[in-house]
Amino acid sequence: MLGFGERIERRPLATDTFLTPVIALGGIATGIGAIWTAMLGRRQLNEQRQFLSEQNERARLNLTVDLLFRYVGRFESQFFPDRRRAAVRYLLDNVFVDDGILEV
Repeated sequence: MLGFGERIERRPLATDTFLTPVIALGGIATGIGAIWTAMLGRRQLNEQRQFLSEQNERARLNLTVDLLFRYVGRFESQFFPDRRRAAVRYLLDNVFVDDGILEV
C-alpha cells in the first residue's frame, strides 16, 4: 500500500545540469553585488569624512570667535580697567626709577 517494496527509477543528473549554472550565476551576482556595495560604502565614507572635517573646521572657527568676544568683553568690563591702572601704577612706582629699569 505504501510502496516500500517497489523501486522508483529516477534520472540522477537531469536537474543537476540545469541547477549548477544557475547556482554559479547566483554566486557571481552575489559577489558583484557585494563588491559594488563595498565601493558605494567607501565613497559614502569619504564624503562623510569630508563633511565632518568641514563641520569640525566651522565649529573650531566659531569657538575661536566666541572666545575672542568673551575676552574682549572681560577686558572692557569695569573690573579690568581698574586692575590695569593699578598694575601700571605699580610698575611706574616700583620698576621704572629715574628713566631706568630696576632688576626684578
